[in-house]
Amino acid sequence: MLDKHVLEAIGFERSEDTAGDTLDFFEALKHSPQLLDKVIESIKTADFPFYNLYANYGTGIGETVEEIVEDKFIDILTKTKQTKVIYEEFYKANNCKATNFDRLLEKGNDMLKVEIKVIRAASGKPKNKGKKYQAIPSLLEERALSFADISQSGNGSFQQTKAKEFDYILCVLVCRDQVNMYLVPSEDILNGTLKITNQHAGAILEDGTTNEGHLSLSDVMAGDYLVGEYKSEKELLTKAKLGVII
Repeated sequence: MLDKHVLEAIGFERSEDTAGDTLDFFEALKHSPQLLDKVIESIKTADFPFYNLYANYGTGIGETVEEIVEDKFIDILTKTKQTKVIYEEFYKANNCKATNFDRLLEKGNDMLKVEIKVIRAASGKPKNKGKKYQAIPSLLEERALSFADISQSGNGSFQQTKAKEFDYILCVLVCRDQVNMYLVPSEDILNGTLKITNQHAGAILEDGTTNEGHLSLSDVMAGDYLVGEYKSEKELLTKAKLGVII
């Protein structure tokens, strides 16, 4: 399926028949080769340094960002065959398990539990005006938003946040033109500085608190939690220490 911006460069619109759209597109280029310049220009002018984080990973974006965090921060303990024993010993000593948090952060003689969550800023899918089989596909990368337009994002919270199971949550915001990282101590969630909303029925406890819920992106951005702002993949992967910020 061709990107809608490529189609639009020569006056085409996507339909539910995406295979037909592709055929018509190349037929048009075959008969009018000069249109190719417009297609190339539409691709060259795209200001989208983090295209791959939208287009390439689908539901695997969480695991992808975890690997980015591993490669970037030299004090994050990577999960490898060599470190498997360290993680397993930590789980036993602290009565926890691998599903409670994502990575360990080495700070001095301490090991801190870090949860990693990601949001990709994108506008919502356009509403379908006909039957489901007549729906026109809308790719995530086509709906990607710049940081300046973050308020238009259809996804505004870090989900399944369980503050009692980690020491810090590293909130990663992916936009088409930059990636921001925010480091939030679980204490700020547990003491009510940052509130989480109910994730699902039954999550609210008798005292009105919740063990699991949605952590609002806008609340995180409003706090003093920003630890990095990256405008290119090179900046994103430049080595750093996360522990020095704590």
